[in-house]
Amino acid sequence: MSNGELVITGVVVVVGILTVIANYKIGINTKKFEYSFDRRVKAFRKLFHRINAFKNYCSGRMACIQGNEYAPFYTDKIGAFALRIEIANVISSEGVFLSAESRRLVNKLIDSMSQLCNLEATFALGENLDLESVDLYNTPYQTSDSILEALHNELDLPIK
Repeated sequence: MSNGELVITGVVVVVGILTVIANYKIGINTKKFEYSFDRRVKAFRKLFHRINAFKNYCSGRMACIQGNEYAPFYTDKIGAFALRIEIANVISSEGVFLSAESRRLVNKLIDSMSQLCNLEATFALGENLDLESVDLYNTPYQTSDSILEALHNELDLPIK
């Protein structure tokens, strides 16, 4: 073999080794991205179900206060306090997989749910809810919509 052939063979070997290393690093980064995205989707699903349940709960309570006890989402089996705990637990365990903005919005919702807890405690003591109470359910209801939209945008999921 001549020196030229040895140089070409050496270059081919080096290019081959560099290709294997590059493919390995790309593969690792792809796996990291897939794992991260998978965890974010799982966190999204957990949070989505809890927030959507709360949104439906608010819708049912608003309808009931306005005189529609047969609204499809009305229930007296669960209250804002239990739903607040569920959402807080999801944020506590899965919040690291959400953006800072999404965590901020959810924490804002949890804070506004505290007012509902106080309202429902008063209601449990026998006081009636008046039509002004609808606003206390409407604000978190709208905040829930904003959070669900932000979560969809965060994952680049289409909103139907």
